[in-house]
Amino acid sequence: MNKLHHSLITTLFAALVLSGCSASSNLSRQTDAMTNQQQGQALFAQAELAAQREDYGKALLMYIEALNLKPDDAPTLYNIGQMHMYLGNSKLAERAFKQTLTLAPDHIGALAQLGIWQLKERNSAEAESTLTRAVILDQQRLHQSEPDTWVTLDAQSPVMAYNALAVLYDVRGQHQQARDLLQLALAQTPDSALLLSNLGYSFYLDGNFVQASQYYQQAINVQPNFHRAWANLGLVNIRQGQYSRALQNFKQVMPEEQAYNDLGYFLKLEGRYEEASYFLQQAIEKSPKYYELAQENLADVRMNLASVGIH
Repeated sequence: MNKLHHSLITTLFAALVLSGCSASSNLSRQTDAMTNQQQGQALFAQAELAAQREDYGKALLMYIEALNLKPDDAPTLYNIGQMHMYLGNSKLAERAFKQTLTLAPDHIGALAQLGIWQLKERNSAEAESTLTRAVILDQQRLHQSEPDTWVTLDAQSPVMAYNALAVLYDVRGQHQQARDLLQLALAQTPDSALLLSNLGYSFYLDGNFVQASQYYQQAINVQPNFHRAWANLGLVNIRQGQYSRALQNFKQVMPEEQAYNDLGYFLKLEGRYEEASYFLQQAIEKSPKYYELAQENLADVRMNLASVGIH
């Protein structure tokens, strides 16, 4: 009996020890998992703060550390792509956005950023497909169904995706569709010089120079050093026959001699050869730097004048 009793006690003790080891092992794994999760959350929060301070390099490193703790996290991958964009690493950003979409195919932010990058790379067909998907998903998010008309954007909407898709519409000559998108984006960010300028350009392409001029002027009021708006406003002035005003607008963003040369060049393109000749001669007189370029433009102008019997 004593031997049997001793054997039972030994067996029970061994079972308890093994059970305790198993429980301890499970607890250790759970603790490690909790620790990784907490560390990842802390790193993510610190990365966001660094990004807000525009310390994108530091933010990137922290996001990468967070991703190592949770490799298949789409939000972290997306933010890594964002940091690469800010740092000018466009190829790495593209890869991160594509990886994000592999994990979360309907990630609106990743679709928007990838589409914008594709447009910059002149992959128009891919860009249109990607941007259209981003915009449709955003509209569905706002409307919670298939909207029949455009729904007003909110702070989460990818405004620049709407802008980029509008640019593609304008290139295709679908100016009203482009303006619909730009107006939506502008309602959300009314002080965007870029959106105002692009809206002006859409009207310019459509031949509505009065509206184009108004939007370019608004863009300049918002951002006085916005070169593109000044230059495009000068082009509108040329189309309206307001050469002195065009010259003044060009001078806002370029040296005087270049302003004369560019004005003469655009007048040449419009077939206004006599006016072009005057401004090109002014460019030559004002700077030897523009002598050769302006002389070439002037030679073209004189050849065209001769062809129509004007000397």
